[in-house]
Amino acid sequence: MNDGAAPIPMEPPCPRALEAYRKTRRGNFFRLPLEIRLKIYKYVVVYVHTPTTPAHVFPRQVKAGSCKFGWGRYNVDRSAQTPSNDADVLVPAEAPLMVTELQRTCREIHVDLATYPIFYEVSTFIFFEPVHMHVFLAAITPLRRSFIRSIKVLSDPDDMPSTATTPSWSKTHTGSRMN
Repeated sequence: MNDGAAPIPMEPPCPRALEAYRKTRRGNFFRLPLEIRLKIYKYVVVYVHTPTTPAHVFPRQVKAGSCKFGWGRYNVDRSAQTPSNDADVLVPAEAPLMVTELQRTCREIHVDLATYPIFYEVSTFIFFEPVHMHVFLAAITPLRRSFIRSIKVLSDPDDMPSTATTPSWSKTHTGSRMN
């Protein structure tokens, strides 16, 4: 039964008709020039929480020797530990990063954000040990590494920056200073 709807064609449409369909199906957002889309992505990625505080990111290695990192702060869930496995079970303490959610929406956005990793450009990456910073930098691709603009190494968790403009310096194990 078709209930009055247009019949479904048995053969695929010709390439010209298919391209016209794709253009009309594609939303107005993707008709914008890439430069404008990148500005919108930057605004969404940076100002998701408040319009004055860019994202502070705390990269955390998923497990030792892994090239995978979790983002944000984590709490230890003691209730998930068992007598046979007393390893720390980490649960996110914050909502997932907007860039992660944004990349999952559609293929075009994923390609835009993979080609131009704005997340690395606008975020401040915070580490508590210089060795963790080196592991993180070695694990990410050269393209993503080239977009990083702000890294902080804190010697004390109480030095946590409250805003993006709060100066937060720390000494590394060799005595040099990083911001």
